[in-house]
Amino acid sequence: MISVVNPHILTPAYIANAVNFDGTNDYMRRATDWTGGALTGKVGTLSLWVNFKGGDGAAQKLWHQDGGYGYMERTSANKFRIFMYETTGGTISLDMISTSSYTVASGWVHVAMAWDVAAGTTQMYINGASDRAGSPTALNNTLEYARETMSFGADQAGGGGKLNADIADFYFNTDAFIDLSVAANLQKFRSAAGKPVFLGLDGSAPTGAKPQICLTNPFGTWHQNLSGYGDYTVTGALTAGSSSPSA
Repeated sequence: MISVVNPHILTPAYIANAVNFDGTNDYMRRATDWTGGALTGKVGTLSLWVNFKGGDGAAQKLWHQDGGYGYMERTSANKFRIFMYETTGGTISLDMISTSSYTVASGWVHVAMAWDVAAGTTQMYINGASDRAGSPTALNNTLEYARETMSFGADQAGGGGKLNADIADFYFNTDAFIDLSVAANLQKFRSAAGKPVFLGLDGSAPTGAKPQICLTNPFGTWHQNLSGYGDYTVTGALTAGSSSPSA
């Protein structure tokens, strides 16, 4: 018997789960290292969707690790920034910031970053276009990716800089530099139509291998890392986002 695929049966469109961090109580912490993915290295790729709900003009932390060794934030100037020390903490070895500012009025924003400090390469694409400010730092040193206590949605020490935003599809790969200047690579995270792309059940769809962190679940389990390399613990209570970037 020959099976015939019905061309009129369409694959359902991917709908990203959005979760809300309320800017007051909510954030996530992890007190031990990830159990997989590079804990140190020279390359990385990060992607997420964010829709700010308040706090314009105030620094808001997204990904953060102990002692400020590395973090991603939206600064008090409303610009996206990623910053990392090398493993001994003596030298800032990765630092790049967006040219444009992003506020509540921006709505859903897709942020993708990639770096290879050995090659001196840094990339930041926001809503599908390069938006990295000039003169980034990229020194050929080994970066720290998982130092003691780590957090998402606030700084790890006292929960300062809390995030007031809906978030969807956080992906952090510490093993691979994905060249975002190649349209097909960027479209592994943001489609040509400007929508989220399914990252796989364990986050392996973009490269074929699991990233260190992949957070795509509904709000009740969003803290669970789909790569299997360890989960966060929630402080406060995440709720469903008011909309999805897939809409």
